Amino acid sequence: MSAANVFVQIRGKFRKRSGFTLIELMIVIGILAIVAAVGFLAMLQYRTLIRVNASIRDIAGNMRLARARAIREGNNYLVIFSDGRESPDTPDYLAGNDTFTVCDDDDNDGRCEPTEQARTFRLQPTIIYGAVANNPRVPDQNGGTVDDPILPGIPTNSPNVLPDGEKFITFFRDGTTDINGDVYIIPQQDRAGTGARQDRQRAADVLRTTGRVRAWRWRSTEWR
Repeated sequence: MSAANVFVQIRGKFRKRSGFTLIELMIVIGILAIVAAVGFLAMLQYRTLIRVNASIRDIAGNMRLARARAIREGNNYLVIFSDGRESPDTPDYLAGNDTFTVCDDDDNDGRCEPTEQARTFRLQPTIIYGAVANNPRVPDQNGGTVDDPILPGIPTNSPNVLPDGEKFITFFRDGTTDINGDVYIIPQQDRAGTGARQDRQRAADVLRTTGRVRAWRWRSTEWR
């Protein structure tokens, strides 16, 4: 056999071993698709946690800011909570329209008037006021369960309820508030009745005698 023939045979063997078969390519693509799908789902769950944590930080942080400004300016500040819907059955229930407003109540009349400075904050997308059914309230808030995610235990005829049904907390110039108050938020897919996760519930509360604001998260069986 000539040297030329040997070279051709060797080159043919290497040429047969190079590249991938169609089956091998399909296997690789399938593995990549599975990894991408798992990563995408994990990213969605992590994004929801980021949003609910950011929302409770916004609520608690602005409540603390309202208290500080009431002390500094010597007049009342209101923090008004709005669920952005008329009832849980309306389409807006899942629209992410829940907000809270910080209002400089210059005349101390317990109303946020057009002439008074106010700023409205919207909860993060897909985050709403809510809690898992029959969940207990945070400590120091008179016990019981969360029958209303916005200031539970406050009746509709309370001075802390505006004509349109929105509830609010008043911070006085000495740093105290008019009521003990607590609010609860949750991702919309975890709202009561869906049987979804409980660990993504968050809450913020304020103590009347001191005006201290705290943020809470649900851990297994209790608020921490």
